[in-house]
Amino acid sequence: MRAVTARRDSGTARLSRFRSLILQEKLLTTSTREFEMMKTVTLLVASCALLLLALPVQAEEASVDLGRTLFNDPGLGASKNDKSCNTCHADGKGMEKADARADLAALINKCIKGPLQGEGISEDSVAMESLKLYIKSLAK
Repeated sequence: MRAVTARRDSGTARLSRFRSLILQEKLLTTSTREFEMMKTVTLLVASCALLLLALPVQAEEASVDLGRTLFNDPGLGASKNDKSCNTCHADGKGMEKADARADLAALINKCIKGPLQGEGISEDSVAMESLKLYIKSLAK
């Protein structure tokens, strides 16, 4: 009887170890799959972010839509804070007559370098032309 009990205990112990190994294998496989999925999702998100950040730079033509986007962009002119043109001029408030100014580009750069704490943008760039178009579209 003792031999039967010992064999049964030994068999139970082996079965328990076998189940433990199967469970560890499942966990390892699941973890590897989840890791690969997380890595793929992270790469996709990073790629999308880079694409979105590059869009205004790749624009070949100035447009009111691009100007509106830049007007609301806290990164305009390499800004060092979280402000955008829209922070001080919500929805273009106070900009209705700015289109008549001959020095509009200089005024835009003054705001970028001042309140936005940025570096300014080239006066003959697509970004500047787009900002000017947007600001001119606000005239009533």
